[in-house]
Amino acid sequence: MACELCNFYKYSLKEIKDLDHRDFTMLFYGMQQIEAKRCLRSFNVSDYPTLKQDERSKLHRNMYKVAYPEDFVKRAVKTDDLVLI
Repeated sequence: MACELCNFYKYSLKEIKDLDHRDFTMLFYGMQQIEAKRCLRSFNVSDYPTLKQDERSKLHRNMYKVAYPEDFVKRAVKTDDLVLI
């Protein structure tokens, strides 16, 4: 994980090791969100037309949860949500 952060943010390993846990976690999850947004963008261009509708919806929803976690709040599951599974 530390090496991924070094490559992504162009930090040295010493800089990563000197981070406190809160900052490390924040940078790590920020990196995941940025990567998920990039994947969504490339996914739309390359794979989207070739997938079946249900596979496309499930994959898109899972990537969207990582890219935009603030849009997903805990709530009761509705029957409409079960269609996506």
